[in-house]
Amino acid sequence: MLIYIFFDFIILLFIIINDIKNKKIKLFSKYFILTIFYIVASMSYKIHSDMYFYENIYYEANLNNIFYSRFEPGYMLLNSIFNNFVNFIIFKIIIYFFMVVFIYDGVKKFINKEDITIFFALLFLLSAFYINLTVTLRQAIAVSIFIYSLQFLLTKKYLKYYIYIIFASFFHISAIVLLIIPLLFKIISKNLLFDFILLIITILLINTLFIDMIFINLTNLVSQFIPVLVHYSIKVTFEHPNFSLYSVFIFLLYLIVLMLFISKKEKTKIDIFIYKGFVMFIILYFLNLKITFFYRFLFYFYIFQVFIFIFLFNRFRKNISYYIVKYVSVFIFIFLLNLRVIYNQYANDARLIPYHSSIELLFYNIPYRNTAQYYHNIESFGTAYPR
Repeated sequence: MLIYIFFDFIILLFIIINDIKNKKIKLFSKYFILTIFYIVASMSYKIHSDMYFYENIYYEANLNNIFYSRFEPGYMLLNSIFNNFVNFIIFKIIIYFFMVVFIYDGVKKFINKEDITIFFALLFLLSAFYINLTVTLRQAIAVSIFIYSLQFLLTKKYLKYYIYIIFASFFHISAIVLLIIPLLFKIISKNLLFDFILLIITILLINTLFIDMIFINLTNLVSQFIPVLVHYSIKVTFEHPNFSLYSVFIFLLYLIVLMLFISKKEKTKIDIFIYKGFVMFIILYFLNLKITFFYRFLFYFYIFQVFIFIFLFNRFRKNISYYIVKYVSVFIFIFLLNLRVIYNQYANDARLIPYHSSIELLFYNIPYRNTAQYYHNIESFGTAYPR
């Protein structure tokens, strides 16, 4: 746990350093944040229980079984190529490098160069995105491809967008749903009042028994045609959604953004695009409170939550109020979100384990029984292989 606290405060330090008006310092802080963002994910050995399973699959993959695994053929093909040359640790390091490059190259089309540091810092501190990036290897690849493809969605180069999304679906089937995003983006923001009403209707509907029955029947029907969906735990709760403090915060954040959009006379194409993505994120977030499967799609849209924070920060002039809002927000993310989520996932579901660097694995083999993950799983679940 201490190592994650250390990373958080190093990131906070470099957010502050990035605000020094010196081009070389800004450039250094940007690449330092990118390096931290990359290293924590790529150099974490067996960061959760699935990683042990991924490692076994990696060594078993070959060209004869890429279409007979429950994993997508693109991911299996990648495994079957790389396992001839490098071990799983090196493979993971290479894959995460390209993921970060894809994410970086995608987001820099939407924000100023000086905002890259705070952007990747927030991606790290908004734990829902970063933890999913580190624990869902196949979908993380698909998400990074989607983020890169957003530039084509923005410029309405739909053919290129569709090609990248189909490519992403070969690593995680959930990406197929992203094919309808151009249509949804056309519907959203035709009228700001319409977006607000749509969100309110979503929140109201997920509290009704009638909608519960629709979700149950719909998911059962879809699962008959796409059996793999059952594996991803389609679960509908008949209880009222748990509207946490974070839920209230998300809704209030949307109201602030909505008021800013109403009051802003000149909105750029990028502003409107980010707003549309944020509306999608909000709707998916509340749907996820009712049907757990939506978290698979929510992962693709966390990026718009960070875009919105950059949008809000840039509404302030670079005076004392700007820095107060910025640093207070970062402190809130560190103490009320990032460290809290990390601690809970240490204690509850083993999706995150004590940080265990893979650097030493490059020099000698460490038996699974000697890893932090093994002891953590035994202590939490009474078994070394929780599934």
